[in-house]
Order: sequence, then structure tokens, then C-alpha cells
Amino acid sequence: MIRFPNTRCPSTSRQPARLPYAWVVGAALLAVQPVVAEPFAYITNFLDGTVSIVDLGPSPAAVVDTVTVGANPYGVAVDSDRQIIYVANSDDNTVSVIDVGQIPAQVIHTVSVGSEPNGLAVTPDGGLVLVANYAGNSVSVIDASLTVPAVIDTVAVGEGPEYLVIHADGTRAYVGNTEDNTGTSTVTAMGIASTSVTVLDTFDVGPEAHGVALAPDGDLWVVTADDGKLSSFETEADTHDSLKSVDTGARLYGLTLSPTGDRAFAGNPEGSAILVVDITAESPTIIDTIDVGQAVFGLDTSADGGLLYALSIGDQLLRTYDVSQVPAVLLPTTEVGQGPLALGDFVSRQSPLIFADGFESGDLTAWSK
Repeated sequence: MIRFPNTRCPSTSRQPARLPYAWVVGAALLAVQPVVAEPFAYITNFLDGTVSIVDLGPSPAAVVDTVTVGANPYGVAVDSDRQIIYVANSDDNTVSVIDVGQIPAQVIHTVSVGSEPNGLAVTPDGGLVLVANYAGNSVSVIDASLTVPAVIDTVAVGEGPEYLVIHADGTRAYVGNTEDNTGTSTVTAMGIASTSVTVLDTFDVGPEAHGVALAPDGDLWVVTADDGKLSSFETEADTHDSLKSVDTGARLYGLTLSPTGDRAFAGNPEGSAILVVDITAESPTIIDTIDVGQAVFGLDTSADGGLLYALSIGDQLLRTYDVSQVPAVLLPTTEVGQGPLALGDFVSRQSPLIFADGFESGDLTAWSK
């Protein structure tokens, strides 16, 4: 049960023919086309069992495809390099594997996992997908390298695992257990080695954790709803000591960090707002409160951190904010499916690749942003 607050990059082995340089300039305008239109957002629509694929290039962003998945899709994980996304269908205990390297996108596999899957994440090499099973108090380990992806292990964690993140080096994962103990929640730290996932530590983070995120420096940030705190924890040491904390006075649900690690964006659904927090100082400071007018759950940023994407379940909108300035500025919105949630990082991170067929190396072949 979802808990709401009240209120493949292509390649070619063909040898290109040499063309006169003068032809290159004119032909490039016609022959060069984007292989991958980036970036995309992949929005899980909880109430209608679909995923909206949104091209974030134009303004407003445009829905280019809608994919039917399982019942009550919640979490999403994006493997941009391999153009695959994974969607946790919380009501039928499955994960949909979707090939998004083409439009229309296609569900290519459906994997049975534990009870009520919520958050999930994919390792940087695309080999494993870890799935937090909220009602199963476990994490399913999917081997995505198999011809038919399958669960190869199930790891017991705390009660009510919801949000899950994987470190950029692919060696560690962290899952927030929302209902552990009396009056507090925990995070379970897991080690990843090849296809083996083991529990390393479980540590207290505060009452009712509803968001975890990893900063570029490796620190783990957590939002806790019952005490309204945004806190960070050491991940390099076995002790996972608390580092920084700020009391926001709000019930926080959902968290994302800027790619540079200087700001945190936390959802305040009951206040219909998003808090923008400067986390560089010793004492994190709220620098902006974005009045959304709707309860917001899903949050993610653009690759450069200049744009914030927010999902409001009440009016079925993907909102885009320019957060390069304070206060943030609302840009044109995009209507998606019913009940958009998208727990996790739902925006693709791959740079655009441009490919021009028929040019020899030394003239013009390919380049990336």
C-alpha cells in the first residue's frame, strides 16, 4: 500500500567512404540526426498503470509515448547507457523491463519480485537491479545481464523498505526502512560484489524516512517526515555517523540532490511546496520555498542542475522549474497520466550522441555533447 500524507547507443561496422570536404558541410545539415533524443523523463502513473515518456527538450516538454505496465507502478530506474528502464509495479509484485531505445517503447520482460515493490535502482554497469519490497521487508536482486532477467537473490532488510539508491561506484546500496523500530526509521547499507549483495550495517536515521539520496561526495542524505529533518550520514566509515541536519518544520516526502551536490530539493506535500536547501554549509539552510499549489512527490533535476522536475498527483502535471535563480521560476507544464509518482531518478542522464553516416574518421563521424 502506498502511503500518502494527509490532505543502446548504435554502432556500425561498415567502412565509411571518403567524401570531399565541401560535401561534408552541406551534407551534414541533412545527414546528421540524433540517435538518442535526450533527455527524457519516465513518469510512472500510479492510478492508470502506465508510464509516460516525456521529451524534455521542447518547452513545454512533450509526451511522446505511453507504455502500459503492471498495476500501480511506483518506482522507476533508468539505465540511460543501455536505453532500458525498470518499473516497480507495486500491486502485482513485478518489475517491467522496458526498451526505450525506440518509439514506441516496448515492455520486453516482466520479472516477479517480492511483495509490494517500491523503490529500485540499477548498478552503473547495468548488471544488477535492486528492488525494495515494502511489504516483504526485503530487497530482490535481479540479474539484468541474463537473456531473460531474473531474481537471483533476496536480501532481508528492515521493515517497510521504500527508497533505494546505489553508489556511483556500484559497490554499495542503501535502502530506507520507513517503519523500523519504535519512533525511528533505519537505513540498511548493502555491499555489492559481482552478483553478490550482502548487508553491511543498519543504522537509525530518524522517524519515518521517506527519501534517501547520495551526494557526489558519497554522503547519504535522508528526509524524515515525523520530525521534518533533512540529515546527512557518513558512508565511507562502518559507523555511518550523522554529519549535518536541518529542522525544516515540515513533513518531508521525496528527496533529490543537484548533480553538483550543493542543493537538496525536498517535497512538502501537506504544504503543497518544495523546499530548496543549501547543503554546502556546516548548517544547511533553506534558501527557497517553491509554492506548488499541489502535493508533490516525485522530484528530479536536469543533468546540469539548472532545472527541477516535480510531479503533482492532484492535477497530473509534470512541472519544470528554473532553479538556477532564487526564487525559482515555473516554466510551462506538461500533463501526464493519472497519479504520477515516479519514486526514484526518473530523468535520463546520457548525453546526446550525433551520428553522421558515410563520413570517414578525420572528416565527420560522431560526437557527443
